[in-house]
Amino acid sequence: MSNLIKLNFENYSDKITSEFVKAQSLSIVEKEELLSLLNTSYPHWNIENIFDRYPDYEQLYIYRMRFNETLIASRQLLLVNNLITSPIWAKEMAHSLSINNFAIGSRVIVHPDFRKNGLGTHLVEHVNHEAYSRFEVEGILGSSTSLAAISLYLRLGAKLWKDDIQNISSDHTMNINNASLYNILNKNNLSRTRMSFPLRYIYSSNRQENECRKNWNHNLVSTNIQTASDKVISS
Repeated sequence: MSNLIKLNFENYSDKITSEFVKAQSLSIVEKEELLSLLNTSYPHWNIENIFDRYPDYEQLYIYRMRFNETLIASRQLLLVNNLITSPIWAKEMAHSLSINNFAIGSRVIVHPDFRKNGLGTHLVEHVNHEAYSRFEVEGILGSSTSLAAISLYLRLGAKLWKDDIQNISSDHTMNINNASLYNILNKNNLSRTRMSFPLRYIYSSNRQENECRKNWNHNLVSTNIQTASDKVISS
């Protein structure tokens, strides 16, 4: 059942609802609706692209938000409790960080008409909260080529995978190190800036990070870009 949520724009809050649904339960009409939303950022995608290519979709959830019954934002969450069914990139991270029960967050998307209203932040924070409290995961992994998305995720507490930073290249910058990456992430407009390959990141509960601090410190990079919070695109 949909639940009313409060956002930072009062004119819309009484008309916005949200819900978690299993991907397997989506009808053809609902899949086409999700594709229409995704096409606002990925116009060449078709119905086969709405979900990442995972071996097992049984534990894939969709968090979706509606305004007056129209889908305006969504995020996907895959629960992983078996490394065999995990993507290779996530398997490497989970093995190095000594975690077995984790989730993969993906496909954060907000309709262009509703961006810069905090919806992207809400998608990340709410789904992360559900993953920890409802599904009791040890960490939430993800990857993205979008510098705007990475900037948002870091501001909301994600940590970067060290090995990826050494190999970053984009249309504008080659051989980026830690300092220059964070300078780029503080720029005003990152909406069209993408890297040539995904940059991996992870959110963690404080308990899990404390228990595995040696492995986490060795493999991850944290940063504080709070000063750029007014410049970050929230979707």
